[in-house]
Amino acid sequence: MKTSDKDLQKKGYTLVEMLVTMSIFTIVMAGLMPFYIQSSETIFTADGKLDTNEDVRKITDFVVNEVRESNHFILYDSFSGSWNEGVLVDFRLPVNHGAGRLHDGETGKFLLMVYYGVDPYPGDTTPAPIERLIGIYLSVAEGVTEGPVRVFDIDVPLDSQYQPVESLIPASTVQNNHEILIDDMKALLDGDIFYNYKDRAILMNGQIIHGNDFKQITDTYNFTIAPRG
Repeated sequence: MKTSDKDLQKKGYTLVEMLVTMSIFTIVMAGLMPFYIQSSETIFTADGKLDTNEDVRKITDFVVNEVRESNHFILYDSFSGSWNEGVLVDFRLPVNHGAGRLHDGETGKFLLMVYYGVDPYPGDTTPAPIERLIGIYLSVAEGVTEGPVRVFDIDVPLDSQYQPVESLIPASTVQNNHEILIDDMKALLDGDIFYNYKDRAILMNGQIIHGNDFKQITDTYNFTIAPRG
């Protein structure tokens, strides 16, 4: 049985019809694309702002609820060590205890908060026992000014409470095990995030970052920390 031309036309689209359909589809998609891109950017920006606000809330709660109750603070260049006469030294080693502590007008990446217990002999020269340490630091390699902010909170064992404070700080090799408080912060104090104000308070200044290399959502964070003493 011979198939007529009319039967062939009923079985599919002609080339002209396909080209017309594709042209219409292309025009429609071209019109929708700017709307799609704008909507995606709006959602991306909104999510970034929410994440940034959440980071601000987390770090503020941490500072207010934990750090401000400390008795004393010590500022160091970084969690890895402190610069002493042009050399980066590990302040945990007995020979370097006290070396590299930063004072009025100096900046650093590692803030240590010290909690003392009741001094059983207040009249002598022995310091009060150290019961707790809280550390907050920018977790980056030397020379890097952007990365996560990590924290640790440790209770000092009874048999160690009269040891020098530097010997109680966790080893520099374990920093990747500490909790991340902020995923990404850029240091704004000449490469640091903490400023020692007259040995009485600490100013924290950094830029919280979310997003990627193509589009970033940022917010500058400033906070002053003053231990209760």
